Amino acid sequence: MLDDLTLLERAVVALARTDPVRSLRRQGLFAGWIGGAKYTPQPLADARLEALRRYAVLLRKYGDALPERERVIIREAGFNRLKIVAVDRTVLSMRARKKSGTSGTVSSLLVGMR
Repeated sequence: MLDDLTLLERAVVALARTDPVRSLRRQGLFAGWIGGAKYTPQPLADARLEALRRYAVLLRKYGDALPERERVIIREAGFNRLKIVAVDRTVLSMRARKKSGTSGTVSSLLVGMR
């Protein structure tokens, strides 16, 4: 399932499992402080991995209804068809497990990584 992803890419997909959609929004430096928000999103430093995280978060939320522009963005970030399919399978299976009440742990997603 994750055979086409690197160790780091697998870790990003696993971490995105719990990231809320609001983590994808950009806020100004003082927005959270002034508004009293306790959560200020912090994108990943690597733009390619941030595109992967964004894709995984949105795919988990919207499933098959994911806008096509998100697939374009992930391809433009440098992910080929095989990697996108690997991410799709992983995220959609996590989504299905969550709906059925049998969601695994993040560590179970990382099993087999070296």
